[in-house]
Amino acid sequence: FSNTAMGAKGTLTVAGGTVRATDKLVAGWERATTGTVWVTGGEVKIGNTGLFLGVEGFGKMIVSNGVVTTDLAYFGDVSGYRGSLEIYGGSVSVYSNVLMGYCPKANTGSVVIAGGSLHITNDWEDISAVLDLSGGTLTLSGGLLEVDTFVITNTCARFIYTGGTLIYNYSILSSTLDADGDGLRNDWEVQYGLGPLNPFGDDGADGDP
Repeated sequence: FSNTAMGAKGTLTVAGGTVRATDKLVAGWERATTGTVWVTGGEVKIGNTGLFLGVEGFGKMIVSNGVVTTDLAYFGDVSGYRGSLEIYGGSVSVYSNVLMGYCPKANTGSVVIAGGSLHITNDWEDISAVLDLSGGTLTLSGGLLEVDTFVITNTCARFIYTGGTLIYNYSILSSTLDADGDGLRNDWEVQYGLGPLNPFGDDGADGDP
């Protein structure tokens, strides 16, 4: 959504019914274009090539109700610039991998979960789906984030966790980074039995004890 003209803009709004993209859905394809997808109800089903938000332009999806399902998702991917997903209600399910941003090229992805749910879990229940936060910011302030494997290994990635529920089976984190932004390095938190993705601490207070 958004054509090839420089500065072009395109919008898709789904308020009910079912939208099927048999191959892929792309918002913000060409350089300096902007594509926006609003999901306020109904269902969006995307084929096995996946959801692309921001390929060479700016791509955004806002979900306030309804259901979105896709096998793969890329938010500001390796060839892209900036892509974002905002969830305030409803649910988004990715059955394989999510790539947010791409640190080597300074491409950024942004995901905001303030309500509803984001599930990055394998459709066959073998716990192999991956959320790779390579560049940009993931903010969880409400709702639910469920992930099979959570990866944060780059300095240009940031996870902000202020509320809601985080469920994950495995994490791959750089030992020298502070994944949850509580001022404590990941390796220190692991050494002392604290949660490197939990800024609230084991006692429920803000910050690890």
